[in-house]
Amino acid sequence: MTSLRSPLRRLPALQEGFTLLEMMLAIGIMALLVPLLVAATRAITFDTDRATTRITALGQIENAARFLTLDIPIAQDTDLAHGAAPVSTLNLYWTDWSDSGNYDAYSASLNAYKRNRVTYTLSGTSLVRTAATCFNNVSAAGKCDQQVANPSTCFATATQWVANTQWVEGKNVCKADGTFDPYSRVADTGSPATTALYVTLVEFSRSVKEFKVKVRTAPKATWSPDEREYKLLAPMLGATAPL
Repeated sequence: MTSLRSPLRRLPALQEGFTLLEMMLAIGIMALLVPLLVAATRAITFDTDRATTRITALGQIENAARFLTLDIPIAQDTDLAHGAAPVSTLNLYWTDWSDSGNYDAYSASLNAYKRNRVTYTLSGTSLVRTAATCFNNVSAAGKCDQQVANPSTCFATATQWVANTQWVEGKNVCKADGTFDPYSRVADTGSPATTALYVTLVEFSRSVKEFKVKVRTAPKATWSPDEREYKLLAPMLGATAPL
């Protein structure tokens, strides 16, 4: 009787592991690839860091420029002399004659003007904008009894400026009896304001009604600083009160 079972065949044993030659070849290839991968990774990291730093620097400069483009065009007076050497502090002064409280004051002989001032100064590495108000002029009795044509004067002393305040539009500085109305002025919650960070240089100069502003920022010492220069016109500079 013939058996239906096929004879068992011995299978060759499976080979496991690598030969010494294969291992040496793999190590050689890795030794060539690893430095290339490390160099590529470092290049990507450096480029990303440099791009991020520059975006940050330019963003800070543009933020400062945004504030300055709002303040300089309405300035009627400044401490910055025409043709003088660049300085790091800028004072701008104006009287808002569209404010009905000022218009009424101008037509009355014993009322006060509502003056405004903003100061830009470099504090450490921050460019800070501080707002202040002043009304001219107050006598020893607390009366608003004198008018001064120059918006930057206000008793000709800096102590009369009250920092971080703003005027209430439409409200006269003086009450009916000629005394100061404390409700005409309120705290300015937006002052002081940091307009730019990482600033290493700021310069203000003026030629007639053209202001030149240079701002340099350096978020990281690893990379070169970024610098921008702006020219802004102050058409209201030297303007007199409306008649």
